[in-house]
Amino acid sequence: MSRNQFRVAAVQAVPVYMDAAGTTAKSIALMEQAAEQGAALVAFGEAWLPGYPYWVWLDGTFANLGRFHAYQAASVTVPGPEVEALCAAAARLGMHVVMGISERAGGTLYLSQVGIDDRGTLLFNRRKLRPTLAERMVYGEGNGSDLRVVQTELGRIGALCCWEHMNPLGKYA
Repeated sequence: MSRNQFRVAAVQAVPVYMDAAGTTAKSIALMEQAAEQGAALVAFGEAWLPGYPYWVWLDGTFANLGRFHAYQAASVTVPGPEVEALCAAAARLGMHVVMGISERAGGTLYLSQVGIDDRGTLLFNRRKLRPTLAERMVYGEGNGSDLRVVQTELGRIGALCCWEHMNPLGKYA
């Protein structure tokens, strides 16, 4: 059964850029602030953890090689210590979380989103289907197998990234 009313917090802040531990700590502080204001669900933007690679839009691929390596090192794994810390905080605060991450899996990075419930359970980890333009120099493509919603006490929760909100079949799924 879903709750009829609840408060949602949409975070618009600056991460601790290229610092997964620092951004995780800041995320938890922002979750605490949202919880103090009564939020049952808090959502963070695309690649919040460890920050969006804005530089792909500024320089050519070869000029960014050093940044690619540093960004890959700063990206997180699922499961991993950063996601585990977010899960523990969600459980402690009794809130649901949707977090945009740069996920490192194998030799590839993905624009991913994780969903966490108020008990600290990882509900989903989904990858953006097709990174936008210059993002393709950094991120691989998702395959759609993780494109779903989950039932929670708040109702059904899912996540889409950026232009995916304009894709009718993505929204339908």
